[in-house]
Amino acid sequence: MESTQQRKGNGAEEFVPMPPTGGESKENAEPNQFLERAKSTASETYDKVSERTLSSIEHTKAGLTDGIKSVADSIRLAGDELSKTAEDTAIASYSSRYAVTAAEKLEGIADYFGERDLRAISVDLQNYARRNPAVFLGAAFGLGLLAVRFLKSSSISEPKRSTEAGKKTTKARAKSGRSAGNTAL
Repeated sequence: MESTQQRKGNGAEEFVPMPPTGGESKENAEPNQFLERAKSTASETYDKVSERTLSSIEHTKAGLTDGIKSVADSIRLAGDELSKTAEDTAIASYSSRYAVTAAEKLEGIADYFGERDLRAISVDLQNYARRNPAVFLGAAFGLGLLAVRFLKSSSISEPKRSTEAGKKTTKARAKSGRSAGNTAL
């Protein structure tokens, strides 16, 4: 129910709608309350999911840090063994020094991941990519190749079975005189 007001001007009457009265505010209050509750619930859900995701990533980051330190320790041990060999050759000496240096660099990387939070790592990575785009793209390409290789090697052998079945079907067609392109019924 919208009220109107008469306005007189230049001898003519004009009707102008008035804003809603206090009686209609109850009708508008219910949708607003529902909207506020929905916003609040969505915000709480987002916060919970975000917290769980960050917790999971931090846990994975801790595992990565421990793994890198383990690899660094193994490389350091290999370098120490090379330096203790009975044969003191130039290759063994250089390899030993290289292994110790590599172990130190890996420990530095592990410490970096252990000390920084996810946001700081992300900012550092973005800054590095801006300063060295070619190196960053090359590293991303290399990591992509490694990921594809890993996924190929860890896939289930189901596709091989279907390939074997396809070969048998092709052989059976060849024996019966039908080819894949000539399948007259």
